[in-house]
Amino acid sequence: MDKMETPGIPFFEEVDLKKLSEECQKLLPTLPREKTWDGSYYYQYEGFWFRAMPLDAIIRFQKHFQAEDENVFIVIAAKSGTTWLKALTFAAANRNDFPLSRSPLLSSSPHELLPRPRILATHLPYQLLPQPVKDSK
Repeated sequence: MDKMETPGIPFFEEVDLKKLSEECQKLLPTLPREKTWDGSYYYQYEGFWFRAMPLDAIIRFQKHFQAEDENVFIVIAAKSGTTWLKALTFAAANRNDFPLSRSPLLSSSPHELLPRPRILATHLPYQLLPQPVKDSK
């Protein structure tokens, strides 16, 4: 076996380039890349390193996301309390709409709620957010 694997679970995600967007397929060969110890690649995009599949998602997000002026964005590092901060943001934004004893947070995850304003969380650095997000009020 030439790569480290757990039975039935690949050690790293192999990328089927056909599953990537055409734009990403064209972009990957032009980007600096580094092979990791497990044989996969990271690609440098706008100063940050990503595997191919997340990079494809970032490119689609940058190209297609339409921000609304009332959106609230939580830009936070991964594993640093995203759900907790999203719940606090929801509670603060909707404090006049729900008494504490009837808060939707008592029965639902903040990720399941679709309030107005929309509360959106991302782990992307500010530089990689779509231009409509940066341009919105």
